[in-house]
Amino acid sequence: MSAPDMELVRAISGFSEGIDSRAALDSLDRIRQFLGWTGVGLIGRLGTRAIRGDELGLIEEATGDPSVLDGDASEIRPGLIGVGLVVEGVTVGALLVTHPAVDKSVIRTVQDIARCVETQLAAHELGAARASTTHAQLLALKAQIRPHFIYNALNVIASFTITDPERARALITEFASFTRYWYGERGTFTTFADELHAIESYLLLERARYGERLTVHIEASPESLATRIPHLSIQPLIENAVRHGIESGGGRGSVSLTAHDEGVLTIITVEDDGIGMNPDRVRAVLAGELESVHVGLRNVDVRLRQIYGSAFGLVVETAPGEGTLITVRVPKFALDREF
Repeated sequence: MSAPDMELVRAISGFSEGIDSRAALDSLDRIRQFLGWTGVGLIGRLGTRAIRGDELGLIEEATGDPSVLDGDASEIRPGLIGVGLVVEGVTVGALLVTHPAVDKSVIRTVQDIARCVETQLAAHELGAARASTTHAQLLALKAQIRPHFIYNALNVIASFTITDPERARALITEFASFTRYWYGERGTFTTFADELHAIESYLLLERARYGERLTVHIEASPESLATRIPHLSIQPLIENAVRHGIESGGGRGSVSLTAHDEGVLTIITVEDDGIGMNPDRVRAVLAGELESVHVGLRNVDVRLRQIYGSAFGLVVETAPGEGTLITVRVPKFALDREF
C-alpha cells in the first residue's frame, strides 16, 4: 500500500469510534483536505454534526433533503454530492461533499469513501454490541453471589462476637470490603491488585469458617499487580476452587494463586487439590453445552474471549481425583475500553 493510501486509511479510521464521535469529525476534515474537496458535511444520529470548508450554505440547505440518505452517491445539487451511510441495512447518517467540478470520477470516489466509512462504523457497532453483552454478563455474575456464602460468613462472624470480638470486627470489615468490590460500579476493568485485595478478603472469611482445613498460598510478582484485568475475572475462579475443590472434597484442601509476567502477558493461575473434574465435562461447560454449577467458569471464559479474542479463554487442566489448575493469560498492554 502506497504512502498516500496509508494516509487515507488513517484518515478514515476515526469513524471506528462512531459517527457522532469527535474522532469522526476530525477524520472528515482530514479526508476533505486529502482529496481536495471544497467542503464536507456529516449527518449523524444527532443531526448535522459537521460542516467544514467552503460552500457551507449549499451543504446546510441540503441537510433537510431526504435524498441525501440514499445509499448511492449522486449529485443532489449542482456541485454537491450526497450519499447515505448504511450499517447492517440501517441508514445511520449521510456524507455531503462539495466539489468545483463534479463528474463520474468524483462521484465514484465519494461512493468508495462512503463504503470505507461504513466499514469503520460497522466495526464500532460490533464493538458496542460486544461491550453491551460483556457488561450484561458481568451483571449476571454479580447477581449470582451465593446466598449461602453470605449466610455462612455472617454465621462465622456471629460465632466470634463473644469468643473473639476483635476478630469479629476484623471479619466484618473484610466482609464489607468484599461485598463493596463485588457489587461496586467499577466498570469493566480493574487492576489485579484490587481484585487480589477482594480475593484476600474472601479467603479470610472462608478460612475463618474452615480453620486449618483450608490452606491458602498466594504468590504475586510486584509487576503483575498493575495489570488491568476484567473485573471479577479471578475471584470466581478462587470461589470455584473452594466450593468444588474443598467443599466437595470432604472439607479439607488447599488453594493456590500465582501471578507473574511473561513478556507482554500476565499469567495468573488458580489451583486446588480437590476432587477435580472430568475434562469432557469442563469442555462442555465452557462451550455452553451443559448446565452446571460451574457458572462462574463459563462467565469468566466468555468475557475473556470477548474482550481479548478467542485465544485468551481459560485453560483448564483437571481430571477426577487430580485437582484443578486454571490459567488466565491477560495482555499487559491491551487497549481496554470501559464498557
